[in-house]
Amino acid sequence: MLPRVFRPDEAAMRNVQVTPFAMLNVDCHGNVSSFSPELLGYRHEAYNDFIIGNINTDSLEEMGSTPAMTAMSRDIAAGVETCRQDCEYFSVCGGGAPVNKLTENGAFASGRTSFCSLTQMVPIDLILEAFGRLELAVEGGLATPAAPAPGCAASVPVGVMVAQ
Repeated sequence: MLPRVFRPDEAAMRNVQVTPFAMLNVDCHGNVSSFSPELLGYRHEAYNDFIIGNINTDSLEEMGSTPAMTAMSRDIAAGVETCRQDCEYFSVCGGGAPVNKLTENGAFASGRTSFCSLTQMVPIDLILEAFGRLELAVEGGLATPAAPAPGCAASVPVGVMVAQ
C-alpha cells in the first residue's frame, strides 16, 4: 500500500476493477463478466446479470460492444469520476471497487463506500499519522533508523525506529 500512498504525481494510477477487460471472469458455463469478479453470479436486469458474452461463442470484440458492457463501462466510469472529483484518497484506489459501490450505494455511478473507508481511508490515515510522528521524532533527535536485519537491503527503512 505504501507505493500507492507516496506515488509521484506523474505516475499512472491503475485499478483493474474499473477498466473494461482488465479483469475477465468466466463461470463454469463459459459466461463472461468483467470488472469486479463478484459480479459474476449477481442478478441485475439493467446489466444483463453482468454477463457480457460466452467464451465458447463470442469474441472479445463482440463482448465489448454488448449493451451490458456498454452500460457497465459508462456507469463505472461515472463512479470513478465522482471519486476523482470528491475524494482525497483517489490516488490510493483509483475509483474504488464497483461491486461495493453497487451493493452499498445501489449504483456503479457513485462514490464513497464503507468498504473504501475500512480498507483504504482508515489504513492510509493511520500510516500517514505514524509517518508524521516518526518524522517529528527523527527531526527532534528522539529516534534513529534501526539497522537492517542481516541479509536485508538497507535502501529505505520504513517504520522501524529505535529510541536512543
